[in-house]
Amino acid sequence: MKKNLKDLTVMYVEDNKFTRNLIKKSLEHLVKKVYLAEDGIEGLKLYKKVLPNIVLTDMYMPNMDGLEMSLKIKEIKPQQVIGMFTANAVEKSNHKAQSLNLNTYIIKPLDRQQFFNSLAYLGSLALSQSK
Repeated sequence: MKKNLKDLTVMYVEDNKFTRNLIKKSLEHLVKKVYLAEDGIEGLKLYKKVLPNIVLTDMYMPNMDGLEMSLKIKEIKPQQVIGMFTANAVEKSNHKAQSLNLNTYIIKPLDRQQFFNSLAYLGSLALSQSK
């Protein structure tokens, strides 16, 4: 049986409720299950519980930002597939972000085509790990 995005789970971490719900609706039709968290602390706790195939996270959030959460996730599972949302393309050159070896950056405001291309890329990475 050929695996595809419908076989994958995604955890999306975003502090903005409107954006969180918008992305959730987009993802629900594409993947097996979508898990939501409001910040990095909640995201890390949820990650340990559900171990999703793909993590999508905003970079800047209260309590624990996406970079710190991603660092802690990579300590648990170094090969975890992670996509980072950021409003600033310059952030891609951020030393801390580079050292995490994140799989992709998704620039805000969200470009629909870039988002789906990034999701397809992350999905192919996650699927290759699950074989």
